[in-house]
Amino acid sequence: MLTGDFSPEQIGGQGIYAYEVARRLAGFGHRVRVYCPRTPERAAFSYPAGLELRFLSPATKNPLLFSAEAAALRREIVTGTDVLHVNELFGFPLTWRLPRERHALLVSSHNGYQDRMLAARRFVAKLKYPPLIALEGLSYRFADQVFIGSEIERAPMRRLGIADGRIATVPYGVDTERFAGSNAALRAEVRSELGIPADARVVLFVGRFVERKKPHVVAEALGLLNGRVPNLHGVLVGDGEYMSEVRARIGSASNIHLTGAVPFSSLHRYYAAADVFTLPSVGEGSISLVVLEAASAGLPLVLTEDSSGQSAVFEPGSNGELVVLGDAPSLADGLARALERASVYGPRSRAIIQAQFSWEATAAATLSHYQAAVRARRARG
Repeated sequence: MLTGDFSPEQIGGQGIYAYEVARRLAGFGHRVRVYCPRTPERAAFSYPAGLELRFLSPATKNPLLFSAEAAALRREIVTGTDVLHVNELFGFPLTWRLPRERHALLVSSHNGYQDRMLAARRFVAKLKYPPLIALEGLSYRFADQVFIGSEIERAPMRRLGIADGRIATVPYGVDTERFAGSNAALRAEVRSELGIPADARVVLFVGRFVERKKPHVVAEALGLLNGRVPNLHGVLVGDGEYMSEVRARIGSASNIHLTGAVPFSSLHRYYAAADVFTLPSVGEGSISLVVLEAASAGLPLVLTEDSSGQSAVFEPGSNGELVVLGDAPSLADGLARALERASVYGPRSRAIIQAQFSWEATAAATLSHYQAAVRARRARG
């Protein structure tokens, strides 16, 4: 497996996905080698038997630099390998040079560059994406299967020329024990730390503070709800280039709490303290893991069409509200309705997760596609 992020301490979805799938494949009795950038945390972490890490330089967080190092290690990477699982463009030269008669090739698309280009607000920011989209399309066309996390990614794959038969929807999972339902003691503890009253109504946002995640729209919508929803508080977890924009929207309001970036190991605490979750983003690609985490925690969801990912985890009117992208009044209305219906929406979120989403199911489905691809290649040989 080649991935730009890895280990359970990663905040980004790709790192969590890669770790959870890899360790479960190792638990099934398979040998898994993972190539990823070196960090002190990854180097110090104790991984389970059957899961081996090979580190590239820290600079390989960039997919192009990752690919250059991986190409130099091509012989080592393919030796003794039955399946090569590439995440996005990390290691894309190997997808073109792979001996097709021997090694199955599968690629995961977590957030296609088409989506990212559409989400970029400034023209200059869009200019870097066309060459990446071209590389993406070329790499995916060599794959036996391209994995997507939800159906919203199927149309972009088709636009890249990938036939439906080579697109496999493998939903992400979630750790339902870590992100459990109500925990009164933890809820009280986190609220006390943040200075939030026990009887407050709390709206939670989790994500990087970048334009496409819309944290500034969340801050504006919370401002619109002041006076409309009694004892309302907002908690925004994350950091990034839009922090100043968020602070400007908050102004002097004391009921909106900015936590900054939070390690994955502590993230579950903030879900426990909340009543409603929102991610009103664009260009999300496959369903964001924070949506699954919030649903697992038994929270109503307030999402856009993009952030819902056309995923079974979201049932507008049953476990949450669908709102208009970039529209603070629409988001405010959706949050107000979700707070009113939280006693119905929250349990439904948790029930959907328990019935349909787990990392064990994700890993088992992934393994099934591996096995089918290996059989097909050997039959051709």
